[in-house]
Amino acid sequence: MSITIENYDTAMLDECVDLYMKTYAAEPWNESWESRDIVVEYIRKWSSNNFFVGFVGKQNGNIVAVSLGYEKPYTKGAEYYINDYFVDPDLQRQGIGGALMEGIKKELAKKGIPSLMLSTQLGIPAHSFYEKLGFFTLDDAVVMVGDV
Repeated sequence: MSITIENYDTAMLDECVDLYMKTYAAEPWNESWESRDIVVEYIRKWSSNNFFVGFVGKQNGNIVAVSLGYEKPYTKGAEYYINDYFVDPDLQRQGIGGALMEGIKKELAKKGIPSLMLSTQLGIPAHSFYEKLGFFTLDDAVVMVGDV
């Protein structure tokens, strides 16, 4: 499926919020929010971060896929860390997510960013999706969480 890739712009906020809510309210996440404003503020905070890098995939002028992440400084350059990656649930399994990732890789290569990182849950469709795109699990890494 053909899409165009664009850098995220704050003018895209409302459309990205709508797609975020549509995607994450569906299986397997089943998320809910007290109000739309929570998601608006979440994406607004991400996009105002110094290192923020976002991409959208558009089809027929509509945003159908989004990557929200950041350029992570590293002693040997930088890497792109994907924090949120979502595709319209009605259009999943049609190549849109893969097309967005290919477009992102091309844009990152132009900037000299050699790698991407992300985390996802085991056993959900996103895990196998990322593996099909060439992502792999680091054998010597683990995601850890702690309370404050």
